Amino acid sequence: MSLSVTYDSTVTVEETLTGNAPFATSAKKKVTHDQFDTSTTLNAGSTPPATTFAAFQKALSSGTATIDLTSVTGTNGATVNFTGLKLQLVKIRNPATNANGSSKTFDLTGTAAQELDVYLVGG
Repeated sequence: MSLSVTYDSTVTVEETLTGNAPFATSAKKKVTHDQFDTSTTLNAGSTPPATTFAAFQKALSSGTATIDLTSVTGTNGATVNFTGLKLQLVKIRNPATNANGSSKTFDLTGTAAQELDVYLVGG
């Protein structure tokens, strides 16, 4: 199986300063943080390599979930075993249809379709 993973993430944060810039007009009291962007393609020949893929849904039980990376459901229902491999990329999304309700969720984005991307740099 050949695998190529393209990952793009953009993060821009704009802060509006309050009282600590008294000699700047309100339009210029803004600080933009924009050096968080990540874009990469991973495959078997890249560093770090990407050789295996799995995507699945995992329901919480009593507010927790455990993912067994030795037995994950992959494409077409195939069992994927990540033993001996290093995790390169994780995307976690809390769907709007989450049956566990607000008592079991942590609001990551302030929206109904919550997402968390984690890119792990090899080293």
